Amino acid sequence: MRETQKSKAQFRVVLSGGTCNGKTTTLRELEKLCKSRNIDAGFVEEASRDILKNSMDVGSTCLPWTNPRWFQLRLFRLQTKRERVPRNKLVFMDRCKIDGIINYWF
Repeated sequence: MRETQKSKAQFRVVLSGGTCNGKTTTLRELEKLCKSRNIDAGFVEEASRDILKNSMDVGSTCLPWTNPRWFQLRLFRLQTKRERVPRNKLVFMDRCKIDGIINYWF
């Protein structure tokens, strides 16, 4: 008798694009849709928004226009942490760490 193994595949859908194009709104709508249909999915929020808010709240200079290198390092670390989600799950992401790398270089 052959034993069935669970798939370790993970499907990620990354919402990418310019500022204020509706990525976060789309992520929230997808979350509502998945919940209404009992679809077990993960949702990853964009990290830059939280870093910006925190830096401005505490008066930090970790901002993309004052210290882009430090900002991108924090962004990469937080986004990487957020992207660690369980296997066997459909995951929707509001941007990903690749977006941060591209934005830093361009």
